[in-house]
Amino acid sequence: MTKVAIIGAGKGGRALLEMFAGDPTVTILGVADVNPWAPGLELARRLNIPVATDLRGLIADPRLDLVIDVTGSPEVQRTILELKPAATEVMGGAGARFMWDLLAERKRSEELEDRYSLMLRELQAQAEGDFIIGQNPKMKEVAQLIVRVAATPTTVLILGESGTGKELVARAIHRYSNLRDKPLITVNCTALAPTLLESELFGHKRGAFTGAVADKPGLFEKADGGTIFLDEVGDMAPEMQSRLLRVLQTGESKPVGDVVTRKVRPVLAHHFLRKAEAKVNKKVDRFAPEALDLLKRYPWPGNLRELENIIERAVVLATSRQIEVALLPLHLQESVPVPMRAGESFFEAKERAVARVEREAIERFLGDARGNVSAAAKLAGITRRNLHRLIVKYGIDMRSFRTETGKSQ
Repeated sequence: MTKVAIIGAGKGGRALLEMFAGDPTVTILGVADVNPWAPGLELARRLNIPVATDLRGLIADPRLDLVIDVTGSPEVQRTILELKPAATEVMGGAGARFMWDLLAERKRSEELEDRYSLMLRELQAQAEGDFIIGQNPKMKEVAQLIVRVAATPTTVLILGESGTGKELVARAIHRYSNLRDKPLITVNCTALAPTLLESELFGHKRGAFTGAVADKPGLFEKADGGTIFLDEVGDMAPEMQSRLLRVLQTGESKPVGDVVTRKVRPVLAHHFLRKAEAKVNKKVDRFAPEALDLLKRYPWPGNLRELENIIERAVVLATSRQIEVALLPLHLQESVPVPMRAGESFFEAKERAVARVEREAIERFLGDARGNVSAAAKLAGITRRNLHRLIVKYGIDMRSFRTETGKSQ
């Protein structure tokens, strides 16, 4: 078994980590990068692989067989050559760049193949006819029901004998939904053996079984943000139905041979957003991409009640039609580190992180005090003048916190 260290955890390092993670012939001893928020380090942590911001300790490990340096830095290359054990091989410079380009090209090819397969499947389905025709009361009732269901991001069970048009109904629901410009993927659950169906739906990691020569995303992951139609689910094996139920209930999908659970679109978040919108009588109809990503990655120990309360709170605090990261509680924000921006210094990043914490704390105290500045200052343990200065600094809208029984003073 080859023992490897990866130096550099940007796009190249992450791609290498993804390639090696499922390979039983390779052991990753560690990943190093000077940027503690590099995407490769985040993936390594999820895979329980040691990470470091100083490569020296990692390079000196006598167990190392190979060091792959994707930083492109001559200084890093010199340090590796000075500290590595005598028997350790080093790949860097042009060799590492070639490997990264090869991985990127393979990924582009796979994406094109996936798009071609989806287009071909969609064209074949349309060629068969994608229309529901009928003027009798029952068909009109079905058509009206399709329109009502399509407006909601929910899971739909379509019942009917073979040949009665279940797939046509599914396609009509997708066409009338807000996801009409997103993928629609159809799967015949009886056309594949149970083992192949599991790989098809959930994907697999390289090396998970004989013939798994590369990572493959599942159809649930490809349909993320869109619609998936599973035909003949009643004929699935019971264990597959159990896995399918978990995806439908929690939005979690785990590829075959992987240790990492992946999230697909958190439909419940959008449902609770509309519910809070109506309850508060306030037009807040979307999430910022960063905020939605945060909601996807949070484990939700409080389950549905916690999710609903957090979204309702964000709607109350919102000053625009969009829920931003700053409107989410601090414990959600702390679950993901503040990413470094291009060209940003350490002190600039620190100031931005502190500002995020300050704003969250102020909004929490104001919320607890129902907009009463004096009471909020007392809860925060600062003077009313200092609290007011911070409110002005962050442009916090006091109207979001005031109620009929609590007014700002």
